[in-house]
Amino acid sequence: MGDFSRPPSELLADSQRLGYVGLHVEQGVPVLDRDLNLLQDLIAAGIRSLFTRYIGDGVATGSDAFRIDPAGAPQDFRISAGADGGRGWCLVGGLDVAIDAPMLYKAQPGAVALTTPTAPQPDPREDTVYLEAWVEEVEGTPDLDNSADVGVQTSTRLKVRSAVRVAEGVAVPSGGGRVRHTLAVLRRPHGRDTIEASMIVDRRQRRLTVTDLERRLDVVERVLLVPAFVPFAPPPALQQFTPTSGPAQTVVQLHGTNFDVGRLEVLIGGKLAPMEDAPSSNRAVAKVPTGLTPAGRPATVKMTVQNEVRASISDLDFTVEPKLAFAAAGQQLDPPSGPPGTVVTVSGFNFNKPGQLVVTVGSAQAQPLAPPTNTTLRVRVPDTLTPGTVRITLTLPNDFATTTDSFRVDPIPAPAFTTVGPQFSPPDGVAGTRVVLNGRNFDFTPTVRFGDVAAPSVSDVTATQIAVLVPPDVVPVGSTERLVPIVVTTRAGGAATTATPFRARR
Repeated sequence: MGDFSRPPSELLADSQRLGYVGLHVEQGVPVLDRDLNLLQDLIAAGIRSLFTRYIGDGVATGSDAFRIDPAGAPQDFRISAGADGGRGWCLVGGLDVAIDAPMLYKAQPGAVALTTPTAPQPDPREDTVYLEAWVEEVEGTPDLDNSADVGVQTSTRLKVRSAVRVAEGVAVPSGGGRVRHTLAVLRRPHGRDTIEASMIVDRRQRRLTVTDLERRLDVVERVLLVPAFVPFAPPPALQQFTPTSGPAQTVVQLHGTNFDVGRLEVLIGGKLAPMEDAPSSNRAVAKVPTGLTPAGRPATVKMTVQNEVRASISDLDFTVEPKLAFAAAGQQLDPPSGPPGTVVTVSGFNFNKPGQLVVTVGSAQAQPLAPPTNTTLRVRVPDTLTPGTVRITLTLPNDFATTTDSFRVDPIPAPAFTTVGPQFSPPDGVAGTRVVLNGRNFDFTPTVRFGDVAAPSVSDVTATQIAVLVPPDVVPVGSTERLVPIVVTTRAGGAATTATPFRARR
């Protein structure tokens, strides 16, 4: 901290407790640094208070700064900047926080590493992404040394600092002299280390400009001029919406009045529903959003229509049926390709509804590796599949669904011995000696030969290692030793031979 007669933060806090909003400097008396500092701090605090109470936090109308997007890499996400990737701003606690260019969460200095949700945490775990800002005192930099005249630092500077942080499954912290604004909520399923678009819910406040405020005031005037804002027609004069039941993505027609007043939004079960087209004065069309049946059972919900001023909730109920459904195109399968044996995570909804779930990959049936959650299941690509593209089908009693995304079955890669380090160890041994082979692509039903003699035991198979026992009869009767190559053969993958022979001994 700079050299002050009294810390400015303490003086400001005491003055605010006493209700001071400004100060006047008297003539003929010493001018104290704390008076001048307090004058500036009271003005700044007053402006921040006005912005916080009467404008709020968020980004300006038309701005997309600090939007959270997938990064395509584990435990990371992208933070957007202003238009065309230029500078953007967000108002937080009266501080105008700038971001100069898009950046990754992990690229921030001191960013805390994110973790993958696991049991017993909720599935999905809700993590809150928030922007934290504070004012920091800057001193001792070359621009403050007044080198052109007095040659010493005569003041410090105040600078807004910020960071994007994540509260994993807990509330956003408060206090500590810092202000915070929620940017997004990440709904992360168990076992998924990559954040996808379907997991991100934007929570930024937007439309913080006078021009947008003027537009919204115009909406208020229009609403006040109509006899009543009753979007839903009271039953039984007209069915408030049709149909009254269906699964996610069902197209629903809503009937009422004043649907064309302001910016209409439709919420089904409290979740924002995508609109099919622009509403007319008495009709709107929306789709039932996903995620309304987390327990895999039917859910009874209300329809809500709202504009910037008022909301109206339906008298009738809509029953959301827990039909099997997949995530948006491009987000259904992870990874989207691989050889037989690849473990694929399938994303969607209602995978955990009652009944025996049957999973079919192409033409082959596969078993889930663990009980599915409502939104994910993991399955291994069957070994019987040949290279090509296939889709995954889920079947339950009276229900089935097939992915629109295809999985590309790649050819089984050929095995190969390592070129770094020993290809096998030990380098020699008698019958029954345990030999460890090192390489890659070993995990496709391997067989092992020592020369022309098959190994009797193959165990501890991974993609990079195999453990085998030296077979008997490798060394001919009458000999004490024999040099033989070791050969690994995998199903449809070919064969690999060691560069140097194994010394078999009697």
